[in-house]
Amino acid sequence: MACFSRSWSSPLSFTDPFILGALADDDLADYIEGRFTSSGRDPGAALDWLLRLANGHPQRAMLLAHLLWDALHPGEPATEEHWEYVLARVEAFVRDEFEASWGALASVERGMVEAVASADAGLPARSTFAPFGLTKGGAPPAASRLDAAGILAVDRSWATGYRLVDPLFARWVAAGRRWA
Repeated sequence: MACFSRSWSSPLSFTDPFILGALADDDLADYIEGRFTSSGRDPGAALDWLLRLANGHPQRAMLLAHLLWDALHPGEPATEEHWEYVLARVEAFVRDEFEASWGALASVERGMVEAVASADAGLPARSTFAPFGLTKGGAPPAASRLDAAGILAVDRSWATGYRLVDPLFARWVAAGRRWA
């Protein structure tokens, strides 16, 4: 995940991407629980849901944690209702960004993003590219462009080697570019 930029040739520059991979769930859980506890709040069962949705993405994990923290009163453990509130509020934070990102994609790139978002474990079989407007020859170049843009990542743990970097964007695309 490209989270911020830094150049190795100067103290601080915004020229070269610095790649920060996914954070481990245990590390995120410890950090989030510690911050909640220090302010008298309890992430409760919502912490597991948060970790599952964030999928190690640092920025999205912190956004979700912030919204959850904000939904709670001191001493009150998070419930399913709090988590539903978080999911309803997160849309306001990312909608414009997602719509702008979507609008900037070429149709073949949109098809690639939809194919990856709709699959449980990466891209579906090549025979199922057609519903997404993809061809056997068009998908790899689109994937390369999306990878370079930080939208798609090569991930060998997925069946065909791709996943969307932003788990909230993946959820939004999979739900038909609306909030489910």
